[in-house]
Amino acid sequence: MVKIYLCSSQQEPLMIPQSARQLRRPTEVMSIKDGRISAKIVNVAELDHCFANIVDTFNHQHSNYITLCEFTRLLKECCQCNTLMDCFRTLQHEHRDFTIKLDMQGYNFSLSVQPKQSIPKQLLLAQQYTKELCTSTKSILAADPKLQEMINSMLQTEDKHLEMVKHVNESYQERTRCLSNAKDNFIELRRAKQFSNVHKELADRVLKDIVGLVGINV
Repeated sequence: MVKIYLCSSQQEPLMIPQSARQLRRPTEVMSIKDGRISAKIVNVAELDHCFANIVDTFNHQHSNYITLCEFTRLLKECCQCNTLMDCFRTLQHEHRDFTIKLDMQGYNFSLSVQPKQSIPKQLLLAQQYTKELCTSTKSILAADPKLQEMINSMLQTEDKHLEMVKHVNESYQERTRCLSNAKDNFIELRRAKQFSNVHKELADRVLKDIVGLVGINV
């Protein structure tokens, strides 16, 4: 296990760009094109609860995915590099008066800089961006097992759930509306399954890059 060193610079924290901080808001209204999903009411409490749980879990994961993409971009821009691995190597090369390294313990990783006095702005930004990468990567990976289990469970029993919606809603109008809603919801679940795989793939790739840089074999 690689020992983690927590940095505690006494300098005032730099302001993260407004565009990046805004992406941290899970409640922000976003369109379908932004990758979020939604669920419609089907008048079956058990199903409505399940759909709502999946929507909340997926959209929170997607918000972390957006954050991960944004701070990866910011770090690359900060270092003027095309890959994360090149970013950290460039920082070491350009700031030879400092000892710069990635520390990792479990899924936690951070960028340590020594000495902690008079740290250049580029290094301070890189530390903050790395912290955001760590938080969003961990959140994506932590949510994935539960999310996949919930989605797969619903999809495997889709026909049964649709029949349940038919029988619970007695009037033709309500039955037609709620059945249509349920079918739309299952379409959303398939989208969630597809995009959650994209989320996890990026988080895995970031983690693999970090692990490679701290010298752990994977």
